[in-house]
Amino acid sequence: IAYKGSTGRRGKRGILAIAVEDGKPVGEPYLINEQSRGYFRLFHWSKDGKITFFREHHKQGLYTVSIEGNLDLQDNAPLVIDAQLQRLLPPDVDLVSGSYRWSPDSQRLFVMLGHQDFRIGYVPTDGDQKFREIQVGERLKIWGEAVPSPDGTKVAFSAMRTTDLDQISEEQPWPSVGSHLYTISADGSNLKQLTQGKTFNTNPCWSPDGKRIAFTKGSVAGIGFKASIYVMDAEGGEAKPLTPESDLIDQEPTWSPDGTQIAFLRMGRGNRRGYEEMPGDVYVVPAAGGESTQLTFDRKHKLNLHGSPDGKYIAYDTGGEVWVVPATGGKARRLTPAATGSNRSRWSPDGKSLLSVRGESIWITDVESGKSKEIQLRRFSDIVDYPVWSPDGKQIAFTGRVVDLGWWRVQVKR
Repeated sequence: IAYKGSTGRRGKRGILAIAVEDGKPVGEPYLINEQSRGYFRLFHWSKDGKITFFREHHKQGLYTVSIEGNLDLQDNAPLVIDAQLQRLLPPDVDLVSGSYRWSPDSQRLFVMLGHQDFRIGYVPTDGDQKFREIQVGERLKIWGEAVPSPDGTKVAFSAMRTTDLDQISEEQPWPSVGSHLYTISADGSNLKQLTQGKTFNTNPCWSPDGKRIAFTKGSVAGIGFKASIYVMDAEGGEAKPLTPESDLIDQEPTWSPDGTQIAFLRMGRGNRRGYEEMPGDVYVVPAAGGESTQLTFDRKHKLNLHGSPDGKYIAYDTGGEVWVVPATGGKARRLTPAATGSNRSRWSPDGKSLLSVRGESIWITDVESGKSKEIQLRRFSDIVDYPVWSPDGKQIAFTGRVVDLGWWRVQVKR
């Protein structure tokens, strides 16, 4: 019998087979073809002992393009960019979707690579296509992307100890020990663990001055998951709760430009399998502590929360639309047409416009007028995704996706 599966908790994923006699399995299952990435589906056995299967694999390259020039949004004509693209990572590298962030000087992009075993590092924007890995050691398994400090000298990330991974199983999908926040210098030195205890510490976000880090601290309770927003000194020490412990999930903290406020998403209690479709709203809390203020009231599922560089608005994605709400309170506004699949929104450095993905194209929207136009890359034909403006406003980084479809056959041998 052939089936899809994995060879164990930390084993390889792919097509496995097991011998059968009189309708009962004999021996142990064994891997006949590894499929670590993409969707695949078994089709049929051939008489000569081969299995035909279908595979769909999305390959993602990382690119930048110059955006300098005319960004006039007062007409509906597409913005056609004829500039040559710079490829930073080829499509055969396992780039984790959307897991890249610009350095403050716009000279590097910090990225996360891998599928089951993640790596963090950076690539320079000069186009040499060489990934500089930041070595965190074999005892840590990276849990989240690298978030660079405001001066670009350090990164913060979430990781688990490899010895804790053996506790994961189908019956116990969350390990009891949790994950912790770490910082490390961009050159791989000065690795420091910031959090302790049996909790899940994720979503690190540096304060504008680089002295503090806000993050999500969560725990498993029964069959559910709950989380609060905490803040701590970037050099370590005791973490201070900004939102109370409850049955809710507070996550995605983002600082105001002056460092006095932290916006976050609050959702209902989630189960252990995740909370991707849970409704929630935007809140803001003083970074020094105090009462939280609710900014949205529609109880829709939201994600990708981020404040504008000028401090005026907080943007988020919901239901295939991009919305903004005034950071000091007021009516939320939809910036993109209803139900157009708009998402992946990102601010321009001056806070006047937002990039987003609509269908397979990048769009730019003026925040005040709501006018939008499509950005057409004349020298690029692949599917574009996850656009991010460079801090100097001169470039846009994005992924170019190529869908690899095909039928495959593999010989089954014992």
